[in-house]
Amino acid sequence: MRILKISTTILFLYLAVSCSQESPTIEIYRKATYQVQEKFNPDMAVSTAEQSLSNLLYDGLFTVTGHLEIKPVLVDNWTISEDGKTYIFTLKKNVLFHDGVNLTSDDVARSYARIQTTESYMKKFFLMVQRITPIDKYKLTIEIKEAYPPFLALLASPAAKISRPNDKSGYAIGSGRFQFKGVEIKNGIRVAVLARNEKYHQEKPIIKIR
Repeated sequence: MRILKISTTILFLYLAVSCSQESPTIEIYRKATYQVQEKFNPDMAVSTAEQSLSNLLYDGLFTVTGHLEIKPVLVDNWTISEDGKTYIFTLKKNVLFHDGVNLTSDDVARSYARIQTTESYMKKFFLMVQRITPIDKYKLTIEIKEAYPPFLALLASPAAKISRPNDKSGYAIGSGRFQFKGVEIKNGIRVAVLARNEKYHQEKPIIKIR
């Protein structure tokens, strides 16, 4: 199994790139981090360590690329009303949570409702959301009180990911590139163990332990 381990000191991403003989191979990538939570929900992600973990385990409707462009992730298409206050999103139909359950518009509505009712730092931004209405299994409407041009960027935040509660673990269930497998203690260091999501709806990360 391809495994990703995050320690309180170092986040090791072991990368093995499938390529031709002429192409270079990236073997190891290391990224520093300092925090592994016993319980985790993406809407509570505040620190850079929490946001990094959120980006690995969960998907949002949108993401921000390295070129600072807004890119759809869970969304197939969307429309915005002329007054800028009503958004209609159509979700991709091939997205599965890590437990094999389909991701639907109800999951999006519940995820955003949690942000509005918890102590998430995103709560103050979601106060502009007036109504979230699932239209069918893969379509929903979000109405905001006043036009807000950066609204899609707000939905791309690490704290605006879509998740489901998990009765078996303190980590909410996501649909991201990696799946949470548990927390281990090694040499006094807490380590979160993640496995590659083999059913990911986009290109899967190319990693392996070396």
